[in-house]
Amino acid sequence: MATNVLTPHITEAAMQAAIKEAALRNGWLYHHAADSRWADAGLPDVLAVRDDVLIAWELKRQTGRVRPEQAAWIAALERVMLVLPAIVRPEPREDGEMSYEQALDLLREGR
Repeated sequence: MATNVLTPHITEAAMQAAIKEAALRNGWLYHHAADSRWADAGLPDVLAVRDDVLIAWELKRQTGRVRPEQAAWIAALERVMLVLPAIVRPEPREDGEMSYEQALDLLREGR
C-alpha cells in the first residue's frame, strides 16, 4: 500500500471524518461522542460494530500524546473475551433484557 506524504500531517478531526464515512459506507454501526467532555475519561473515540467485531479506537494526530486513562481503556479492551450486551430496566419487559438488580449483581460478581 502506498503511503500518502500528507498522512502524518492529518488532523484528528480529519481522521475522524474519514473513518466515520468509511465505517458507515461499509455497514458498521458507528459511535463517536461529539463532545468528549461528557464521556468518561479515556473512553476511546470510536466504537463501531459489524457482525461479530467491535472496534474501539483512540484517535491521535501524529504528535498527539496518549493519556494514562486512554492507555488504560485500550489495555482493558485488549483483554476482553466476552461482551455482555443488554437492555437494563428496573423490571425486564422482554426476553434478553435484565433488571437493574441483575445488572448490579453482575457487577458485584464480575460476570
